Amino acid sequence: MLIKLDTISTNPKQLVTKAKRLDGSGVSLNELMPPRFIQMHSKFASLDILMEASGFNVKTPADFKAIPAREWNQFIALNTNFESWQDMLSEAGRLYIHKQLFT
Repeated sequence: MLIKLDTISTNPKQLVTKAKRLDGSGVSLNELMPPRFIQMHSKFASLDILMEASGFNVKTPADFKAIPAREWNQFIALNTNFESWQDMLSEAGRLYIHKQLFT
């Protein structure tokens, strides 16, 4: 596999900048888990549809934080090929960073 060295040298700077936005938002979940990622790991077409199917009312970040972790992890385990939300986040993060560094 050929790796463009100029891509590796500039993309980490962009990645750090994106992760440390002034408003503290960092990378959005929809950016971290685009439709292709969700489709590969679940029966859903997008993260929004997956969240809607969960039965939890998720309109804001506060709504998402209010979901009981045990119930959310159970939903993720039953509806994706991940054992937990943390596993799903970790894989999405790994793929996101790889994409940022090498494309």
